[in-house]
Amino acid sequence: MAAATASLRIQEQQHNVHSSANAFKINGRTDSSDSSRTSDISAEKTRIKGQPIRKSAAKKKDEGASDCVVDRSVSPNRLKTFLKAFKHIRDLSPQQVDAFMASYEIYNLDWADEDAMVAAFGTNYQEHVGRCLTAYYSVINHLCSLGDVEKMYIPPLMDKKASVRDNQLLCEESIAREIGLKPGMKVLDLGCGRGRVAAHMTSFSGARVTGLNSE
Repeated sequence: MAAATASLRIQEQQHNVHSSANAFKINGRTDSSDSSRTSDISAEKTRIKGQPIRKSAAKKKDEGASDCVVDRSVSPNRLKTFLKAFKHIRDLSPQQVDAFMASYEIYNLDWADEDAMVAAFGTNYQEHVGRCLTAYYSVINHLCSLGDVEKMYIPPLMDKKASVRDNQLLCEESIAREIGLKPGMKVLDLGCGRGRVAAHMTSFSGARVTGLNSE
């Protein structure tokens, strides 16, 4: 009798344990044990690890970097240049702004057509054009400095992996080689703008470049 009673108690305990385990089953997973949770977490980590890994921007940049060697020794201090240009634009007078906007009129005409130029601006049209150019470049040079496009030209593609600025430098170096610039030579750059091309030509070739501009 005692053995039968013990057997019934053991069966009852097993039934209770089995029922408790079923009560914690969620979505086919038994949460009553730590091992099951650990295995699920491991499975989540495995899925995360299995996702494609994105290359960092720095690594992509290194892989796509150009092999060309560019002389950037005369590149301007961007912060100083930006602040100076910003201050100049901020302090423009209303008269300077009006003169800048009006200066675009000279670009609507063919400067080689003297009759048209005289008809539009009078017999002293050269002086008018000069004033317009001064008004134009005194503002546009600083606007370009704000956007880091002080050299207002699109260079030919010298190196497809290089930036626009580096392609400009490579283009200028190729011109220096083509015209045979050497140390000690003297060069005159008419319409030098902010002098960035002249400075790079000097640094690259050793020639002495003098720049003249309207302002």
